[in-house]
Amino acid sequence: MKINFECDKCQNFNQFHIKNKCEIVCNNCEKKYGTIDLNWNYNNECIFCKKTHFYKRKNFNQLIGLFIIILGGCLAVGFHSKYGPLSYIFLGVFSLLDFILFKFTDFMGVCYSCSAEYYQIDGVDALENFEHHNLEMYQN
Repeated sequence: MKINFECDKCQNFNQFHIKNKCEIVCNNCEKKYGTIDLNWNYNNECIFCKKTHFYKRKNFNQLIGLFIIILGGCLAVGFHSKYGPLSYIFLGVFSLLDFILFKFTDFMGVCYSCSAEYYQIDGVDALENFEHHNLEMYQN
């Protein structure tokens, strides 16, 4: 199990690799958040904010996806004068590559309240997709 979290006290990004029961402590300011073990699941409360509302999203870096599409578009435009409309095959191939990478990427669970990211935990498929309305309920 892996957890990514930004400390609410010092804004330090923390990444935790949970192999057995352990205490979660900020690497920078040493704020203690509690204890977690490998039996934790999405029916439990978030270790950081104590809320119980999570959503699923793909563990896919959106900047990489954007770069792939922009590169395909630039190649299509760059080769348009030489190959004409056939140059748009570049865009299609790069879009297909982006789709394949996205399709085979695993889901992760994210807490609506504190945005903590939980990886490699069973039951993520049962979580709902992101709903903007639910996020608004947790914003101050």
